[in-house]
Amino acid sequence: MRIDATRSFALDLARGLCLILMVVDHLPQSPFFRFSNINFGPLGFFSGASAFVLISGVVSAKAYGSILLRDGAEAAWRRVLKRMAQIYAVNAGIFLLLFVGVSTHVLQGQVWRHEVSLFFTDPGAALALGLLMIYRPGFLDILPMYLLFLLLVIPALQAIRAGRARQVLALSFLAWLWAQLDIPHAVALNPLGYQLLFVVGLVIGATAISEALRSTAFKRIAQAAIAVAVVLLVLRGAVGFLGLSGASLLPEWRHLLTNSANNGALRVVSFAVVALSAVYLWPRMPASLKQHNAAARWVSFLGRHSLPVFSWSILMTYLSMAVMPPHSSPAWRALDMLLVISSLAIPAFIDHWMKKAKRANIGRATALATNDTTGA
Repeated sequence: MRIDATRSFALDLARGLCLILMVVDHLPQSPFFRFSNINFGPLGFFSGASAFVLISGVVSAKAYGSILLRDGAEAAWRRVLKRMAQIYAVNAGIFLLLFVGVSTHVLQGQVWRHEVSLFFTDPGAALALGLLMIYRPGFLDILPMYLLFLLLVIPALQAIRAGRARQVLALSFLAWLWAQLDIPHAVALNPLGYQLLFVVGLVIGATAISEALRSTAFKRIAQAAIAVAVVLLVLRGAVGFLGLSGASLLPEWRHLLTNSANNGALRVVSFAVVALSAVYLWPRMPASLKQHNAAARWVSFLGRHSLPVFSWSILMTYLSMAVMPPHSSPAWRALDMLLVISSLAIPAFIDHWMKKAKRANIGRATALATNDTTGA
């Protein structure tokens, strides 16, 4: 696994870590359920999904922004729509596999009746609404949400390039605020709540921030963020030791501050201070813990192939739910988690080899065309 110099190792590493954390969070019998679950991750009062969405915004700004600058809006929109078609096909494929599993009675039991209840009560409606992405059962809410975010990329980047980044952020904040105040009881991830992270990522990815990161002001802000992050990390650990998954934490106000569906205010603050801390500490870490570390290179490799890895993780989560016996021993739960995480390398390597073969075919076609032209 060689590091691609044209990519950001740090971004790929962060995205790979998010993918692993989301696997741990999604597994219903994870041995770390108290300290990492769909409500709160291990680093604070947020989950890996928050970081994944922000990083997706940064990567989108860099990927589509370069096309927008070089080839214009039409070419950028073509690339965005192509990516949207890929994501929709993947999401629809996973949904159809789930539908077939329930229809053929392979997926049965109380767990499945809870996770995909509409499949059992009205299969026709489930199929139609699922393909329209209105019905988004267990773990099938991130990809449809990302499709909506992709529609924001080109107009947002155009506004940012026109010097209207503050207006873009203000509109995004108002949409997030609306989600907090007007839709307090959402179940699936609410795009209005999470678009704030994606838009912030777009602004970061489209803006030259290297000078700001070296400023004295950023240093002071980051050091204060580290202090806040440590306090929240201690509180998060206390919640885990008390045996609270997050859903029962301070029920009288959790919908406003800690609600995972709407990306509540405490989640945003908790993630922001951890993100600032990471940005500040990353350049100060020794190389032996970064590019020269085999584990870090493997995690970064997963992050470079995020769509197939994430899709695979959903399928492996469903498989775990189907085959793991209820109330299994801690040893079996730990083994299940390790097997699922290890299996993430399978889609990453397949995607790597397919892309490598495609580049080789393009190179051969270009060489043949060049030879033909020279011969002529």
